[in-house]
Amino acid sequence: MVNVMDKHGYKPMFFVKGETPLVALLIILLLGSLLLGTLSIVIFLVVGILFVLTRFSYVVAGCRINWPLLIFPLLGLVSVLWADFPAVALRHSLQLLVTIILFIGVIYTVSFEKILLGVTISISIIMFINLFSDNTVTIFFTGEIVKVGIFGSKNNIAGVASTAMLCGIAVFLVLKNSVVQRILTLACVLLAGSTFLQANSLGTTVIVLLFIGITFFLYSYSNITKSVSTKSIQLLILPVFLTIVLIFVILIVDYNTYENFMYSIGKDPTLTGRTRIWSIVMESFPQHMWGGVGLRSYFQVDNINAIEIWEAHHKEAGSRFGFHNTYIMGLIELGVLGFLMICFLFVRGFQGVARTVVFHMTKAKAFLICIFLITFGKTFIEVTAFAEFSFSTFMFCWSWIVLTQGTYLDKGVRIRVVL
Repeated sequence: MVNVMDKHGYKPMFFVKGETPLVALLIILLLGSLLLGTLSIVIFLVVGILFVLTRFSYVVAGCRINWPLLIFPLLGLVSVLWADFPAVALRHSLQLLVTIILFIGVIYTVSFEKILLGVTISISIIMFINLFSDNTVTIFFTGEIVKVGIFGSKNNIAGVASTAMLCGIAVFLVLKNSVVQRILTLACVLLAGSTFLQANSLGTTVIVLLFIGITFFLYSYSNITKSVSTKSIQLLILPVFLTIVLIFVILIVDYNTYENFMYSIGKDPTLTGRTRIWSIVMESFPQHMWGGVGLRSYFQVDNINAIEIWEAHHKEAGSRFGFHNTYIMGLIELGVLGFLMICFLFVRGFQGVARTVVFHMTKAKAFLICIFLITFGKTFIEVTAFAEFSFSTFMFCWSWIVLTQGTYLDKGVRIRVVL
């Protein structure tokens, strides 16, 4: 039992044992949705809603404090008024809104240690089950055959495996490391390594290694003896320097060099058709500049451009597909407003990262900064952090809420609700 009071002197009743299994169950249901289908989502909703009802006033407080996370799905609800497919936009907007509220409820009221342990246990179980799946897909652009198991896609399996690796390391570095926890760490890391190798995802590999290196640098820098003002100034210079280096690399490397390099390592220079997808979907942007076509209203069988993308990727019309870029998704589905909302969330997140680095970065915060940075890096090649019933959305919300100091342990706030 944690001895904690809110600012009204009220001692919460939810700081009790049993939260770790609850978190593990919710994550298993998220990760297992491709295996169990609708049943997994139904159980997730039932368990999640019951969880919220038991600590309703705290969840309301958590939503009020972390309101920016709710704007995107609320904007999706408003888009029903002009969406090309209003019923689709309404259903997905409500699903995303409920998902994020449930995530906020868990993250706001459950301690970091319990969430970490629950996520690590659940992700290890799912990866173990995945060992017995022989499900594969053929990448049309390269001809390679990739095992995707129960995760459904190369991107999903790579994303889950990289997150699992970080979770296993975090358990070892942050928690007390009992014998059971050490076994869990070893099992999680080994399963994550084997699962990640199956994916053979160059993009995810580069992003994960890059941001692990950046996180290690930030952690070391945060814990050296320097004044807050000095660190603040240097942190302002760092992103400017990195931007200049990136622009310089883009200018000196021509497309032919890039194309030859990609072919030499057996990869498609169009990023597995992503550049073709982006060029096609952006054709609809001028006609739906401000409000977009509506949440999840683009990839529908009545959309000629969507059919063109499915055909180019040798997919059946109507099959599950995405933009493979979070910002383009925002622009096309919810217009400039959706794009700006996504940018705003990441700017707020980076403010939390900067604050953590300037003052003092713990190992727990370093883990969440790494998760946040990897999520940000993947936004340029995947749609991540804005999907309903998604593990990546949970991890983004977790890192964002903690880094922006939006948990109960940061605020000590509940709202008195009279029904």
